[in-house]
Amino acid sequence: MNEEKKVCKTCTREKLIDDFWKNSRARDGRYSDCKECAYKREKENLQKRLDADPHYSSKRQSEWRKRGRNTLRKHLKQKYHMTLEQYDAMVISQNGKCSICDEEFSTDRRIAVDHDHETGKIRNLLHFRCNTAIGLLKESPLFCRNAAEYLERHGKV
Repeated sequence: MNEEKKVCKTCTREKLIDDFWKNSRARDGRYSDCKECAYKREKENLQKRLDADPHYSSKRQSEWRKRGRNTLRKHLKQKYHMTLEQYDAMVISQNGKCSICDEEFSTDRRIAVDHDHETGKIRNLLHFRCNTAIGLLKESPLFCRNAAEYLERHGKV
């Protein structure tokens, strides 16, 4: 952990440099607001938008869905070097279900493309939450087994 410190321009408290988001354009490589202040500001801004328009969130999701296929096409090409047709074929080959929990994919959420972060090799399609879970467990089969055993010991099946 970096012991370097910086003063937040919003709360004026001195904090560790790791408490500030990275910003390649900033002179010191970090934003001037700490993560905590930035989070509070974003939460307040979202609340202002929702107060002004209670349907803001659903309208925003609707806009993303309208642009969805083209946005998805660009995302897949840039990040995974795959085509939309390859992606659609994977959805079909998985019967429209997540490879971990075997539940059907929802039409209102983007499906996560699971890949090996070292090799870039695409593994399968997963729910966002399933993909996040294995990422948080460092993609370690041992950690995943330990987590399952822990839940079984404590009453979850």
